[in-house]
Amino acid sequence: MDRGRTIRAMRCHRLIMGAILALCLTSPAFAFDNEDTHPRLTSAAVGLSKLDATLKGVLSMSDGINTELPRFDGAPSLEARKAPMKSPITRMNCQSTMGLCTC
Repeated sequence: MDRGRTIRAMRCHRLIMGAILALCLTSPAFAFDNEDTHPRLTSAAVGLSKLDATLKGVLSMSDGINTELPRFDGAPSLEARKAPMKSPITRMNCQSTMGLCTC
């Protein structure tokens, strides 16, 4: 083989190995999601912490971590957030700039 073919073969090999390495390193990131993993990690962390005792003792919240705080920002309550939306929110006459909505 001539030197040029050898160099191209090495570059191709490096490119393939780099792609495989990138796929292997990023796949664990897909294991963390907000519907299964995050709530379980949060529950485990809260269960191992002194948060419940602190809320009951220091802040006098009788239900501890199960206390639902009032919303002051006009956001819906927990029950309303869990209920399915009746109609999707759509914006009419939206001006789009480079694919970004500026409404």
